[in-house]
Amino acid sequence: MGNPGTVRKEFWWEREWRHVGDFIFTPTDIVVVFAPASEHDEIQSVLAANTDYSSAMPALVDATWGLERMIGALAGVADVDPFPK
Repeated sequence: MGNPGTVRKEFWWEREWRHVGDFIFTPTDIVVVFAPASEHDEIQSVLAANTDYSSAMPALVDATWGLERMIGALAGVADVDPFPK
């Protein structure tokens, strides 16, 4: 697998998975929601109003964030910085 050009790129790990039939999951199955940071407050308030999410609020991350900030959001750390306030 690779690019026919001069730079070799491996894509063997990228796979498309398909599921035949209904795909059923519950709110407790959702771990993370990818959405623009500008929409996080609105999404959190909508999810908080739904009692199904009261015990399992998913982490909200923005796909444009760096890895450290995403890990911080998943860990529940609000201020990801080498010098937190």
